[in-house]
Amino acid sequence: MSGVRSPSLQDRKSVQEMLGEFLREAGVLVLVFGFLDLFMTEKPVTFGFAVGILSLSGFLLVSGILAEITRKE
Repeated sequence: MSGVRSPSLQDRKSVQEMLGEFLREAGVLVLVFGFLDLFMTEKPVTFGFAVGILSLSGFLLVSGILAEITRKE
């Protein structure tokens, strides 16, 4: 046999757990890269843009947390 082992049922992640991780990571990336893009293009941070980025990031983070909390094992 090769050195690759197939994941057992306990090692495998559920779809809901992977979705939760994805949403949380996407929320952090939106937050970081949204403001980084403005910094790199030397545009001023407007109130609407800041509220939009924070709202979207917060929504993704909370959705990811709720997806993991409510998953059934």
